[in-house]
Amino acid sequence: MSEVADVANLSIEDKEGGEPSDSSDSPKIEINAEVQSKISAIKEWSRATVWTSEGSVIASTYPDDELPSKSQISRLLAIFADRAAAFSDGIDIFDEHFDVHRWYDSPHFLVYGRKAETLEGDGICLAKCTMKSSGKDLFALIAYSLPMVSARAVPILQKFCTDVLAEL
Repeated sequence: MSEVADVANLSIEDKEGGEPSDSSDSPKIEINAEVQSKISAIKEWSRATVWTSEGSVIASTYPDDELPSKSQISRLLAIFADRAAAFSDGIDIFDEHFDVHRWYDSPHFLVYGRKAETLEGDGICLAKCTMKSSGKDLFALIAYSLPMVSARAVPILQKFCTDVLAEL
């Protein structure tokens, strides 16, 4: 967990209200063609992004201007460090709040939940996996919309982490 705490120190000062302070808060984009191709093929997710422990985006279905900022990534990664805080605080990203319903630390770190509006709300899942070749961590954030539910979206992410990200 100390790696997660170290990664959480990526943050840059935010303006009041949690918005990025300037363009230096934008993540570095270093697209991996293989990961991009595979993430784009998964139609069960409405949006997805993968980034390194340094905060560089390696694949994403988000438009570049909607990618999580470095400070948002920092706040997301901090959720792995404290299970109780994850449940009590939830996940805040893109000016939206998601209640956390599950937090797992094995075999993959997974945190997921849904917006409070259950009839039309989106779900979100954050995963941490380790590349076998280098031992470095990668992080994936997915969003999914009804009728897609976590019982379908999360196992697809777990398989993606095992079959694609861990093999990099």
